[in-house]
Amino acid sequence: MKNEIEERLIYNNNKLVADKIRKTLLNIRNVPGISAKRWIWELIQNAKDVPNKFNRVEIKIELTKKSLKFMHNGQYFTVENILGILQQVSSKDSNNRDDQTGKFGTGFIGTHLLSGKVIITGVIKYGEIYKRFKIFLDRTADSSEILSKSVSDSINNFRNNMNNENSEYELMSVKDQKQNDFDTVFEYLFDDENKSSLKSAKDGLDELINTAPATLSTQYKKISKITIIDKINDINTEYSNSYENMESDENGAEIGLSTITIKINNNLDYKYFYSYKTDVCMLLYEVTKNVSDQFVVVERKKGQPNLYRDFPLIGSDKFYFPFFLDGFKFNPLETRNGLYLNGKLNEEAIENRNIISQAIKSSINFTEWLLQQNIDKRYLLAKSNIPEPPQRYDTIAIDWFIEEQKNWRAKLVEFRLIKGKKGTYNKLKLLKLPIFKEKFNIDFLDG
Repeated sequence: MKNEIEERLIYNNNKLVADKIRKTLLNIRNVPGISAKRWIWELIQNAKDVPNKFNRVEIKIELTKKSLKFMHNGQYFTVENILGILQQVSSKDSNNRDDQTGKFGTGFIGTHLLSGKVIITGVIKYGEIYKRFKIFLDRTADSSEILSKSVSDSINNFRNNMNNENSEYELMSVKDQKQNDFDTVFEYLFDDENKSSLKSAKDGLDELINTAPATLSTQYKKISKITIIDKINDINTEYSNSYENMESDENGAEIGLSTITIKINNNLDYKYFYSYKTDVCMLLYEVTKNVSDQFVVVERKKGQPNLYRDFPLIGSDKFYFPFFLDGFKFNPLETRNGLYLNGKLNEEAIENRNIISQAIKSSINFTEWLLQQNIDKRYLLAKSNIPEPPQRYDTIAIDWFIEEQKNWRAKLVEFRLIKGKKGTYNKLKLLKLPIFKEKFNIDFLDG
C-alpha cells in the first residue's frame, strides 16, 4: 500500500510539472513579440543570481544556425538549483536575502521558446564533492502524459548519476575555478524545420544589444562583461563596464559614472551613464561629450525600455519617465512588460506607486546635480508625460499620477533647462510659444 501511495504521489508531482510547463509555454507563445525578447533576461538574471569568488559574473552567448549556447562563470550548481530546473520550482530565497532577481526554475520555462531540447552542463557541489554533469531536457511532447514521463526520466537520471558509483558524471577531487572557466552552459538545439527558434534567438539578442549598456550600468556590482559571438554573421560584440563613485549628495544618494566599453570585432566605442542611487531605486541617464568636452544628454532611442527591475521590463518605453528607472523592489506584471499600478488595495500596485513617487523626488535632486555639471540638451530631463501602460489605468492610478505630475512639473519649470541665443540657460517657466490659429498652432507644436 505504501508503494502504491508513493508511486501515485510521484506521478502526480511529475504531472503537475508537465501541466505547468505546457501552460506556461502556451502563454508565452500567445505573446511572441514579448516572449522573444524576454528569454534572454531569464538566463542573464539567473547568471547574476549565482555570483562567483571573483565578485562579478561574466557571460558569453554563442549563436549558430544549429543552436544557441548561453555560458557564464558563476559558481557551481547545488542540488536545489538542478531540481528547481527539472521540477520548475523556484530555488530563490522567499525573503530575497541574497538580493536575487530571478526564480531559478520557474522563469526558465520561458527559455523553451528557443527550443524544447536543451543540454545543460556544469559543475555541481554535493556534500563535500564536486561532479561535472550533463543533463538533456526534452520538453517537446504534445501531451502532459508524455511530458510527465520525460520529466520523470530526467529526475531519475539525475538521481542515479548523483548517488551511484557507476555515474556518468565526472567526479572532481577539487574544484578551483578560474575566471575564464565558463563551466555553466545552456545549449538550445534548433529544429531544422522550425525557423521560429532561430528568429526568437535573433530577436532576443537584438533586445540585448538595444539595452546592454544601460543594463550593465544598473548591474555594475554583479555583471562584469557580456559577449555575443554571432557565428552566423561573424560578429563578436563585447560589453564591459567600469564604475566610478563620484560623490554622495546631502540626501545620502550615491552619484556615479558608468563607462561602458563596446568592442565590435576590433572596433571600440564608449557610452557613459550618470547614475543616482538611493535605497529604493537607481536613476540613469546616458550622456556623451561634445567638441567642447561638455557632457550632453543623449535622447533615449525609440523602443528602449526605461523601467527596470534590475533588468528591463519589455515595452516600458512608453512609460515616459525621463530617466532609466531601476526600482529595486518593483513588482512587474507576469509578462514583465510593465508594472502593477491599478487598485486602491492592491499591495503590489501600492508598493510600485510608492517607489515611483520616491523616484520622482530623486529625479528632482538628480536634475539639480546634472545642471550643476553644466550639462547640455538638459531640456530632455523635463520629459514627464503621462505614461501609457500595457494595461489601462484605473481612476486610482491615473489620479495618483496626475497629482504627482503636477507637483513634479511645478519644480521642473523652475530649472534652467532652455538654452537661449547667447548660450545662457533660462527657466522653463519663462519659455513663450507663439499662438496661431488652431490649425497652425497644432502644426507648429507637432513639428
